[in-house]
Amino acid sequence: MSEVLPLPVILARRVMTGVSVKELQGIAVSWIESGHDFPALHELAWDPVLSWRDADFLFDAVASTVGLSLPSRAEASEILVYYHIRRIAQGHCTPEGGLAGIMRDAYWPELSKKTSLVYVGDADGLEHFIGAYWGYDDLRDSPDVVGYDGLYGEEAVQAFDMHVRNLAAEWLLQHPAPNDLACLDGKPFAD
Repeated sequence: MSEVLPLPVILARRVMTGVSVKELQGIAVSWIESGHDFPALHELAWDPVLSWRDADFLFDAVASTVGLSLPSRAEASEILVYYHIRRIAQGHCTPEGGLAGIMRDAYWPELSKKTSLVYVGDADGLEHFIGAYWGYDDLRDSPDVVGYDGLYGEEAVQAFDMHVRNLAAEWLLQHPAPNDLACLDGKPFAD
């Protein structure tokens, strides 16, 4: 079974990048398999011919049932950045994968809209994560030339992984969880 994403993360992704009907249906199936039982989840999971609007309506019904709604764009960015940084710090993903998630889910969508997250790096400490994202490209593209902490090749990547995990842990100490994620603690629904 794949990772069961917290509902606030899915709502935030819907705001920032959109979520396909097929993906929403897969999420509904995962949640049902994890023991969550809402009528709208079953309808979303098993109806083979859903329009985008119908899928969003059913998904919003599930969110409303547990007291959540679509966040603003700024809130969505905050939720997604926090979620990915937390996953990096807790070892739930590779640092490189977590950074790719930040870029895909929050940074690139904000850059395309020319909104505040593009400049937030300086204010929220994201510049280190954005730089680290590009650092992996450098380490992988020229492993014999570009190193980290006196190491090269795979050893440099592993050392850089530890550096990024430490950055993530430090960042979390300075940035409280967005309200929707603080109460769920990585669970799709509040218990």
